[in-house]
Amino acid sequence: MVWQYIPYSTLVFLAAIISAGLMVWGYRRRPAPGANWFTLLMFAAFSWALCYGMEMHSATLEATLFWSKMQYLGGASLAVAWLALVLTYTGRSTWLTWRHIALLSIIPLISLLLAWTNEWHELLWVDVGLESGNAFNTLKFTPGLWYWVNIAYAYALFVISTLFLIEAYVHSSPLYRSQTIYLLLFSTVTWVGNIAYTFGLTPQHMNMTPVTFSFSGLILAWGLFRYRMLDITPVARDIIMENMGDGVIVLDPNNRVVDLNPAAQEIIGYSLTEVIGKPLAQVLADWPAISQLCERGGEGVRTELALPDADGESRTFDLQVAPLHTKQGRLIGRLILWHDVSEQKRTETEMRLLLALTQDISTAPDLAAALHAALRLIVEHTGWVLGEAWLPNAAGTLLENGQVSYYSIENTESLHRFVQASREYTFASGSGLPGRIWASGQPEWHHDISALSVHEYRRVRHAAAAGLKATFGIPVLTGGEVMAVLVFYMTYPRPEDSRMAGLVSAVAAQLGTVLQHKQAEETIHLQAAALNATANGIVITDRDGTIVWVNPAFTKLTGYAPEEAIGQNPRLLKSGEHTPSFYQRLWDAILSGQTWQGEMINRRRDGSTYVEEQTITPVRNAEGEITNFIAIKQDITNRKQAEEELRKLSRAVEQSGSSIIITDLKGDIEFVNPAFTRVTGYSVQEAVGQNTRILKSGKHPPEMYRELWETIERGEVWRGEFINKKKNGEFYWESAIISPVMDERGKIAHYLAVKEDITDRKLAEEALVQEQRKTDELMRNILPADAVDELKKTGRVLPVLFESASIMFADFANFTATAEQLGPQELVGHLDYYFTAFDRVMEKYGLEKLKTIGDSYMCVSGLPVPSETHAVDIVMAALDMLDLVRLEKERRQHDGRPYWEVRIGISSGPVVAGIVGQKKYAYDVWGDTVVMAARMESSGEVGQVNISRPTFELVREHFDCQYRGKISAKHKGTVEMYFVRGRL
Repeated sequence: MVWQYIPYSTLVFLAAIISAGLMVWGYRRRPAPGANWFTLLMFAAFSWALCYGMEMHSATLEATLFWSKMQYLGGASLAVAWLALVLTYTGRSTWLTWRHIALLSIIPLISLLLAWTNEWHELLWVDVGLESGNAFNTLKFTPGLWYWVNIAYAYALFVISTLFLIEAYVHSSPLYRSQTIYLLLFSTVTWVGNIAYTFGLTPQHMNMTPVTFSFSGLILAWGLFRYRMLDITPVARDIIMENMGDGVIVLDPNNRVVDLNPAAQEIIGYSLTEVIGKPLAQVLADWPAISQLCERGGEGVRTELALPDADGESRTFDLQVAPLHTKQGRLIGRLILWHDVSEQKRTETEMRLLLALTQDISTAPDLAAALHAALRLIVEHTGWVLGEAWLPNAAGTLLENGQVSYYSIENTESLHRFVQASREYTFASGSGLPGRIWASGQPEWHHDISALSVHEYRRVRHAAAAGLKATFGIPVLTGGEVMAVLVFYMTYPRPEDSRMAGLVSAVAAQLGTVLQHKQAEETIHLQAAALNATANGIVITDRDGTIVWVNPAFTKLTGYAPEEAIGQNPRLLKSGEHTPSFYQRLWDAILSGQTWQGEMINRRRDGSTYVEEQTITPVRNAEGEITNFIAIKQDITNRKQAEEELRKLSRAVEQSGSSIIITDLKGDIEFVNPAFTRVTGYSVQEAVGQNTRILKSGKHPPEMYRELWETIERGEVWRGEFINKKKNGEFYWESAIISPVMDERGKIAHYLAVKEDITDRKLAEEALVQEQRKTDELMRNILPADAVDELKKTGRVLPVLFESASIMFADFANFTATAEQLGPQELVGHLDYYFTAFDRVMEKYGLEKLKTIGDSYMCVSGLPVPSETHAVDIVMAALDMLDLVRLEKERRQHDGRPYWEVRIGISSGPVVAGIVGQKKYAYDVWGDTVVMAARMESSGEVGQVNISRPTFELVREHFDCQYRGKISAKHKGTVEMYFVRGRL
């Protein structure tokens, strides 16, 4: 294909682009009325302009002819799409049926077909050629017959469309006239371009139709956007104003009435002639709020308004105030639309109530929950403050408070008191408001119950305290029977609201059916649950004995699943332990209509046998014929075994050597065995009926008995020991285990005490404890407490290294000379006196005495329990020992008796401590520190505390120490020594 550049085509392609954009814009608005036709119209313009542009660029006859034919895809459908858009806009969219559209499209489709087959018939173009000499090549032809038919048809549709638009303009308001002008302008520009081309009036014989169509589409799009033509369409005033169900009032800019339809006249109560030209504030003087809405400048307002009608009923309107402007934005008036939504509101309320009621009641778990849901929904939807339910009692003699109510959050406290007081009332048939409704089955409405007598309304005093006034009671009926009575209350007097009463009556009717089903379901579920949950196996058979139903307990009892048992005969359980005559007697009894009861041994699926207690009852139909048998089976194998075990236990209790007592919950004795009589001296007759406190010895505090009772009352076992008192007043020890005995409900029914006389054992234990105490005291006098504990636990004491401890040696200087003047006993007595006094000093400072050797005394500080002050503590002890010996010396000198003086040495450092040997245990320490302490004592002086250099470093800040220099010590060479002169 040969192409040529034609500057004129730029305008055509621009028109195609504009049409494509408008097509997309219209497609996005397709939910609006007429948007689809506008989209089709712009698609036709787009395809026509695009193909025409391609024709202008074609340089050969074949290419030019091809694109000329392609133009008929859009050109042939333009007129039909435009007519459809106009019909939609002018309110005639009902004409656009598929049949009518098909008829309108016949000629365009024929034109398209003839264009593509023109070479065969030349009905459209005759003598087709290529005309040159212009700015671009064009198709040269002589118009055929169908060419003029197609043109005439398109112009005819154009004329019809224009007439419809002119009619719409004449009968439309100023707003819609502006819209119509845009449509007429689009139509005029488009078809003027086509007429100019058809009659050869265009430059270069250029077809301006697709160009004018696309550019005038901008005009149409602006009108569609500015006036939302695709959303609203003008309809004749007599159709809108006269036939609308909604009220319409048209105002001028000064809010004077210029028009209103019959529906508005009915709403406000005035005719058109009475209000034309009058201010709205005067016309609607009773509703000043509406006038105020119209004074809000140019803004639109929408609200809901409730107004009373002629019958005193409330009507709800969806009220809209819309400003009317010219295209320049000047306010030319206002439109008030009154849409009566009263019925819609009531219907919505009723539907929500009924739907919610059905759903909530259906899903309620029980009858009480269903009633509560119904009361709640009715109270919330009606605006009443309280609803209550009254139900017949089981005997059907009285109407009782259903213990079900619902009240709003207002006056909650007072309403709660009213509800609580109401629960104490019952009503006989015909008595009080609920009783009258129960008797009559008819609803009652009272304008103000506070004006009723006590006979008419028995709870009038409680209602007055709660501020309750208007009351409505309604029966809930099922098959003419009153299942319940619902009563509702308001806190202000109110005449009967027939519609509201009707709504609640409808709810009550629905409630009756649902409650009957709920009650039946509850009964069925209860029965089914009882049958399935019962611990007894249940089997239903037909008259021939074939199993038709079993419950889960049967499967648990026998091991046969339902699918294995159903269809079988009960003989599958036979154990062979009974004679044929046993079964014959059973069948004779049940076939005669009697109930058979007895015990039999049956066999499970696994082959094991069991004993069951069985009751078989015949079931009769309405005619009295036996149709089925119901067998209730209880496994009593364990009971049989328990009975046997009980017999054994009874014999064991009677022969037991332990006392066994059974009491009630107060501790009163109900049973004792012979061992109790043997131990306590009380006979069975003397004990039974008495409280266990007859055995109290008074040796235990009240807290012990309180703890015992708290334990067993919690259901726990108490174990302990008592000192009790026998009948003859003798005390004895006993060990007791007291256990609660539970009944089948798991509650404590009795207490069981098993007691054993442990007097001899307690005496032996006491003697053993005394001996053990003496042994412990003796060992603790010999060994440190920690060493004693370790020796008792492990049988030995492992040596332990102590990093820092202080060792003291004390020796009497003139012991040998003095000993020669004393007898042995007197000598030992003197040593005992000093060493005992030294022991008290050790205890005072927390030192550990290790041993005495002759007249030497050895102790240690800082073990077996480490101490940071071990050196200070042992020096303090040494000074006290010096003072003690000096004072004793002064007393003995005064009395002329012999006396001793002491020499003390101390050293500090690491030591190893422990017990050596397996017999005659002795706790001792080893190490160089021990040797050094001995050298401090032997190198010291009488009446002095001699310490080593390590000890001095530890105590120098606490004591006045005198440096002696380096002193020769046996096997140690020269050692630095210090005398402790006293405390700082």
